[in-house]
Amino acid sequence: MSIELNGLAASFINHTRTLRSTPFVCSADTALEGWFRAELVPALEDIGIPTTSIICRFSYPGTLEQGDLAIKAKDGVIAFELMHFYPNKDSRKIKRFPSQLDRLQKAADNGSAQQGIAFVTFSGYSEQRTVSLIRQFFEHRLPRWQIIGPYPLLEGHPLIIVLASITGGG
Repeated sequence: MSIELNGLAASFINHTRTLRSTPFVCSADTALEGWFRAELVPALEDIGIPTTSIICRFSYPGTLEQGDLAIKAKDGVIAFELMHFYPNKDSRKIKRFPSQLDRLQKAADNGSAQQGIAFVTFSGYSEQRTVSLIRQFFEHRLPRWQIIGPYPLLEGHPLIIVLASITGGG
């Protein structure tokens, strides 16, 4: 089992567009990562992932590092890293995020995860800065990583999402 990114993005966007909190989240001048993690669960349910297979406290095997979310599938684990970037509040995140991507890639390569998914949001950046950050994080990871987006979460609001995935088999 692996998660198809376009289906997950569509499910997440369709789900969150129905929520009264979405306009606030999409225009807030702060990161609300907990909201994204919580709302990712119904989106996963909508693509056929049972809630009982979702792990909220996932530890990467053999490490003390934790992922943001995981799915226990019959073929293994699908690990998620979520990151929200907002201007002037992101310098530590910009430095830290590549290590989270490395952790997903290592987990896919060593078989501790069958798939790693990065769920990334950007809010308040110019299009040029957003593209620059996406390149900075992912350009050297191609072609192993599949990247989709950016997609607006809610039309007329500055928040966009990008999803990236790597599967095992280095």
